[in-house]
Amino acid sequence: MNKPIVGKYKEYVYDNTEPPANGFYNKYIEIQIRNRNKVLSDNGFYLHMGNGDVDRKEFPIPACLTDTLVRSLNAQYYRYSHPLGRPTTRQVIAEYENFIAKKNIYTTNNVGMVLSATGGFSSAIEILMRHNKFKGHGLITQPTFPVYEAVLWKRFGIHKVVGEKSNGFLPTIDEVIKNTNNQTRFIILTSPSFPFGKFYSKKDLEKIVDFANDTKTYVILDELFYDLPFREVSNIGSVDKNQDFIVRIKGFSKDRAVPGFRAGYVLASEPFMMELNKYANHCYGLPPSLFEPFVEKDLIMRMLMKGKTKIDSVNIHDLPQVAEIKSAIIGDCKKDLPAYKKNIQGTLEKYKENRDFILNSVKSIARMETIEPDAGFNMGVRIDHSGNSFEFFKKMFFETGVILAPGEVFDMPKSAGNWFRLTFSNNKEQMAEALGRIKKYLGNAN
Repeated sequence: MNKPIVGKYKEYVYDNTEPPANGFYNKYIEIQIRNRNKVLSDNGFYLHMGNGDVDRKEFPIPACLTDTLVRSLNAQYYRYSHPLGRPTTRQVIAEYENFIAKKNIYTTNNVGMVLSATGGFSSAIEILMRHNKFKGHGLITQPTFPVYEAVLWKRFGIHKVVGEKSNGFLPTIDEVIKNTNNQTRFIILTSPSFPFGKFYSKKDLEKIVDFANDTKTYVILDELFYDLPFREVSNIGSVDKNQDFIVRIKGFSKDRAVPGFRAGYVLASEPFMMELNKYANHCYGLPPSLFEPFVEKDLIMRMLMKGKTKIDSVNIHDLPQVAEIKSAIIGDCKKDLPAYKKNIQGTLEKYKENRDFILNSVKSIARMETIEPDAGFNMGVRIDHSGNSFEFFKKMFFETGVILAPGEVFDMPKSAGNWFRLTFSNNKEQMAEALGRIKKYLGNAN
């Protein structure tokens, strides 16, 4: 007998049977949204130093990319596309990844566009759970994004592993392998890590590829902050080994300074992409098609910036169905390259400048310590206080107007202490004011 869905709408309330980080994250969002205006009025100041966004005035989007989006809109370029993205866009992605890996490992058949990196992760996890008939478990490294556990919750086993503080809590590959067993179906790794900005070496990546091949255990690798390094980051694509069990997730929003640009891509073996294609056909999760010209132009520009002199994908056009815009995307990229390069390099330099400013400033604040990130625009800060970090975040927010994301929202193990995520993609003068308020507050708070 069919049963109707019943009940009246009410805000969803997380209970203690659900993944704690996911519930804390939603409460964290709700508190700031509901109270921002009042806190700003009471304190005369508000700064969110715990989010994943950037100050657009400080970190502008490359103009040639916003121009591409505007042209897409004006040309009414929002038609349906292939479920994994149009083939020309996927071809550019494959070409870009092969170029930076310095080897031919990917074709169009290894690439799938997804609705943000998070959407790519959710899809990859779903495919692997179904492939294993929902039997076994996934291994998650802590701390991390709460959504990964939320996707697994109630449907698949979950094991976790955390590293040592000396390594920014990033578990070594040996520690990861030690925590697997014959029921481990896949491993979720984040490199550079979130929010501490640590990453695996070439030797580490070779070891995890060998383990994946030997045990036929899939490895889902989150590389969202790969393009924001403060020192050289190893590329798993350059590992000269079979990578049939490696699934990589990447995005565009971070170093391009476009948070909210909900587009990412998956790199994986052809059998995996075949499953992703079937899944996408029944659960449409493609980014808006007007994003595809943005992705094509950005990656062509990126290759030119990194020294590629010949672009192989000569059949790529900005807006193929509009005759007057069909030609000259390569010429446009070469013309726009100096400004694009200055913008992207300037963004990274400014992130590094802000990072160093925060690191030096925290040294003068008693009861606070940091771990220096090697990539990204987040860092972990520990505050010596009583009680849990979530309650402390609320008190400090209401009294200072400054938000730091508490460890509960990124699944920080309680045994590690009271850690917070601090985002340094803000205006430096505002951050100086915020840190001064935190310093004063810590001098008076428990």
